[in-house]
Amino acid sequence: MLHVCPSCGKYYEDLCFSEDKNAVVCPVCGAGVPIRRYPLFWITGASCAGKSSVNRELFLQDNGLIVLESDILWDEKWETMGDNYRAYRRTWLRVCQNVCQQAGKPAVLCGCCEPSQFAGLSETGFFTGIHFLAVVCRDQALERRMDRRGMTDPGFRRAHRDFNRWFYENHRKTTPPITLLDTSDLSPAQAAEQALAWCREILAKENPYER
Repeated sequence: MLHVCPSCGKYYEDLCFSEDKNAVVCPVCGAGVPIRRYPLFWITGASCAGKSSVNRELFLQDNGLIVLESDILWDEKWETMGDNYRAYRRTWLRVCQNVCQQAGKPAVLCGCCEPSQFAGLSETGFFTGIHFLAVVCRDQALERRMDRRGMTDPGFRRAHRDFNRWFYENHRKTTPPITLLDTSDLSPAQAAEQALAWCREILAKENPYER
């Protein structure tokens, strides 16, 4: 909706923001549309590391957050690794902005990703920041969980072992850095409690509407 100027009706793909970033500004006529900006929380991780369990626990709580699962929009048309899934990430940023704007609450989005996939997207300006929490676990725990879920494809298992290890090895090197949540010895409820504490710590610094 904010990609179409309400004054001149022009559509623009990339967004421009006011100096204080509290309005989207039309690059054609200069009209501004005020927005409310919240932090966006993204819970990522390899398959079977525990991110979906954390997401379900948060979803069932009355915690002041909008909790969404990114896989609900996944389709083969988004399979564009060559451009880092740019269209898919851009679509989700637009969805989250619309939902947060209407509800007046920040969103938590769950799904496999890493920060470089959002680099250069103008929609990141909708938020005070995008924060990444990677749910990880030790190799042995990951293998046991894959066994319990009946995941037998060797290529799939290897890919997600590698992705899980990637977070351990690179979480401090990304922009922004990724926070790790190791669920090897945690129940889903315990992991969700730590994820919620992480969200609230950031909200205490970045949510101007609660001060």
